Amino acid sequence: EVNFQNANLSKTDLRDVNFSLIKRINLKFVRFDEANLENANLSGLDLSNCSFVKANLKGANLENCNLNYADFAEANLEDTNLTGANLQGAVLEEDI
Repeated sequence: EVNFQNANLSKTDLRDVNFSLIKRINLKFVRFDEANLENANLSGLDLSNCSFVKANLKGANLENCNLNYADFAEANLEDTNLTGANLQGAVLEEDI
């Protein structure tokens, strides 16, 4: 298992990264604040309790993700795929 639990990936350039190719990856409680995740593929992953404050998620694929209690305050969610995502308790205050 690749364990990033509680990692701080703030301000990291992760454009076009396909996280879903990594088998058994733990991304719970990761801080992606102000990270660039444009067109990144995180589909099907458990991203519960992650922080995406002011992150760029334009065109990102979050299909079927567990996003329980994730914080998207001021994040760019333009064209982000949230189909089938579990958003219970998530903060979805988008930057306008």
